[in-house]
Amino acid sequence: MSTARLLRSVALLCGLVLMTACGGDPGSGPAPMIWDRDVCQRCQMLVSDPDFAAQVRSADGRAHRFDDIGCALLWIDAGEAGGEPREIWVREHGGDEWLAADAARFVKVANSPMGYGYGARQEAPPESLDLAALRRAIRELEDARRSHPR
Repeated sequence: MSTARLLRSVALLCGLVLMTACGGDPGSGPAPMIWDRDVCQRCQMLVSDPDFAAQVRSADGRAHRFDDIGCALLWIDAGEAGGEPREIWVREHGGDEWLAADAARFVKVANSPMGYGYGARQEAPPESLDLAALRRAIRELEDARRSHPR
């Protein structure tokens, strides 16, 4: 193989690796977010506050973005994910990491974008909620909102 052909092949391979790493959706894990541009799948608000962002990988592998974990869980409960989602990811409240929601703990916070009032933490106090307990709490809050509209 000639040197020129080898260099072209290496350049092509490098380009493909960079395209995949810099913008492509890997099909698992959290997809890249564009803050203040991506829209919440449920409420259609801009996803602006990384402290509360969530993502759901639906049964077909597509990433769906949310501005509040409450929106993500209600969207799942409404059957919009096409069955149980493959993955649920949440941004660490006060951090800059994505956490697998089933491994995260959820703490009550003063405010969140849609007012569900929970933030995700990797380590949290004993009174924090796991994902199943959070799902029940969000459903109860949403039921209360519907029975007592503002």
